Amino acid sequence: MGAATGIVVADGNPTQGDDRFFALAAQGTRAADVLQSRASGSACPKAPGSTRLVQP
Repeated sequence: MGAATGIVVADGNPTQGDDRFFALAAQGTRAADVLQSRASGSACPKAPGSTRLVQP
C-alpha cells in the first residue's frame, strides 16, 4: 500500500473533510480523517501510513 493523506477536521464537525476525501480518492490517493485534537504533537505524523496532513 502507498502512503496516505490525513485530512485534518474539527473535532465537532468530522464531516467537513468529506469533499476533500472524495476528491483525493478520485485521484487514487488513500485518505483518512484526522481529528484536529490529534493532528498536533509528535504522535500524528508517525501514525501508520500517514505521510502528510492537509486541511479540508
